[in-house]
Amino acid sequence: MLRKMLQGLGFLSLAMLAGAAIMSPAAAKITGKCTPARIDFVASDKASATSSSSLLPVPDMFLSFTQGGNAASCIMLQFQAQAHAPGTSASLISLDARLDGDDTDNYFPPQPQFAANDETFGVIRSMTIVFPSVAPGQHTIRMFFRSANGGVVELSNPSLIVNHN
Repeated sequence: MLRKMLQGLGFLSLAMLAGAAIMSPAAAKITGKCTPARIDFVASDKASATSSSSLLPVPDMFLSFTQGGNAASCIMLQFQAQAHAPGTSASLISLDARLDGDDTDNYFPPQPQFAANDETFGVIRSMTIVFPSVAPGQHTIRMFFRSANGGVVELSNPSLIVNHN
């Protein structure tokens, strides 16, 4: 009976079913609860452009804060900027957030894509980045960006908000 159903679906549907059967499993998921009680922020009117595939600091997007509490807890970053990634497949902005200079990407999502192939100048983009476990004490956050594919990309008027204990 299954064979007759598959034959009735036709070649395209059968190919789609076969493709679905070999797809990779779903990406990892993290969950948690924390109650950030403090907010620190920085905002700038600077703009910076690059075609470098190496990570470069986003001007002025550096913030020091003190994580309170008696145990490790999450922090949530909110990063916003006007993003410009003109062109075709060669324009892709990737971000990186570094806690205390650590570049091991111990946050979610790691090195996210922020904008791609966008001809519209000055589109405001925003994203949230979660560090699931940050110890109490003094910390710094710095944002970085790069052109993932070598096209010229630009960020302007960035702001960074850190929600923490």
